[in-house]
Amino acid sequence: MVKIVAKQPLNQTALLELELLLDPSNVDFSQTKPTGFTAEADDVRIEVKGSGFKYVPILDLPQDGTISRIKVFFSEEIAYTLDGVDAGIQSLASAPDIEAAIRKILSGKDQFYGSSGDDVFAGGGKNDKLVGRGGDDTLYGGSGRDELDGGVGADTLDGGGGKDTYVFKAPPNSGIDTIVKFQSGELIKLAKAHFTGLSKGQLPAGQFVEGTEAKDGNDRLIYDPSSGAIYHDRDGTGSAAQVQFAVILDDPGSFGAGNIFVI
Repeated sequence: MVKIVAKQPLNQTALLELELLLDPSNVDFSQTKPTGFTAEADDVRIEVKGSGFKYVPILDLPQDGTISRIKVFFSEEIAYTLDGVDAGIQSLASAPDIEAAIRKILSGKDQFYGSSGDDVFAGGGKNDKLVGRGGDDTLYGGSGRDELDGGVGADTLDGGGGKDTYVFKAPPNSGIDTIVKFQSGELIKLAKAHFTGLSKGQLPAGQFVEGTEAKDGNDRLIYDPSSGAIYHDRDGTGSAAQVQFAVILDDPGSFGAGNIFVI
């Protein structure tokens, strides 16, 4: 399992900077030890930790060893880290391109934690956990049974092909997240601490209603099938206004109380 933590907004272009580890052209290698090395080119610096590193004599180019941790810096500021990596230098070097090498690194049940900005991240084929945190993030789960949590902001959540879970731990007024497609058997999890009027566990059918507004004082979750909008209403037909926190773009008609779980 690889844990990726972004300190600056992360996207595919930022990940492609890992190519420094594959193509030694115009790359300066330093701090070459059996336990790691540093690679630098222009304003990018990558610090690598691991074991068993061996180097080409005189040139100090890495030719063997296993990577366990990667820290990437842009203009001397840390951009992101990867912990729990289990990738051999030779294995990565044999990849046909950098995208294939990244897939080798992110081949397990990986975790991604975004920055305070707008992150774009795609998981692999296993059961990944993707947390956007701040900013308007775009998270793509892939083919596994993934968990996607956009955090604060107006995020785009695409679980991909597996049966996924969409988590809302931020207050409902933190931004409207877009769920690209909600498939049968998937779940939405809501944090009791922020979604007032709910109890932990499966949402009771009596607290869910289809339409554009609450029908009685017990309704807490309102789903408008015509627009895909999902609202939270802390007091049903009381004086408090309902708050939209998500929208489903593609719903095959299976979304209901049985898909909502309170944590």
